[in-house]
Amino acid sequence: MLLHGVSHPSFAPKNASKTGSLQFYADNVGSASAMGSSRFAVEDVHRIGVLDLRIFNMDRNGDNLLVKLDESGKFRLIPIDHGLSLPPKLECAWFDWMYWRQAKVPFTHEMRQCIANIDISADSQILRSLGISEECIRTMQISTTVLKKAAAHDFTLFEIASMVCRANLSEETSELEKIVAQAETHSKEKFIEELEKLIENALKSKAKTRVRSTTM
Repeated sequence: MLLHGVSHPSFAPKNASKTGSLQFYADNVGSASAMGSSRFAVEDVHRIGVLDLRIFNMDRNGDNLLVKLDESGKFRLIPIDHGLSLPPKLECAWFDWMYWRQAKVPFTHEMRQCIANIDISADSQILRSLGISEECIRTMQISTTVLKKAAAHDFTLFEIASMVCRANLSEETSELEKIVAQAETHSKEKFIEELEKLIENALKSKAKTRVRSTTM
């Protein structure tokens, strides 16, 4: 929770007004890195994956996923620590969940509908009201655009993340970074329009390759 105009006698100077975040303690039995990923629910992994893609999380490692036991004894995931999200430019996104089996399970109809209903313009306005810079908002717009379009083509979390993330530390750019660089050759006013077109073309090409491989 972001807090504005908070003051306290212990602040220097005395009773100075500050802006900060209020964090809630989440009861847990440890982090995801301390146990096997096979225990986690597909729904939890998909929800966290969608969040990370939307905010272009650069640090979704197993220690940033707490695990709790619900009333039925099932393990549930709690995402924490999003300090390395919404960078001013596309860099190296990182998702530990990308290689879990759950990430290769197709989205449910409900999740696809939820993604389809994301309003990028409305979200941009919310981020502006929180004082987020336009460069960081642009990152959200780019990553959410590829998420929405890829989900509409029935791509899995793994397939989407493979476009967003660099294949390895030595790779200079991801597929998404290359698409963005190509879109940037057009005017600022036409950037999003061109970006959508390039992403759509890339997804259609991938879909054709996927169909051919499954019919061979």
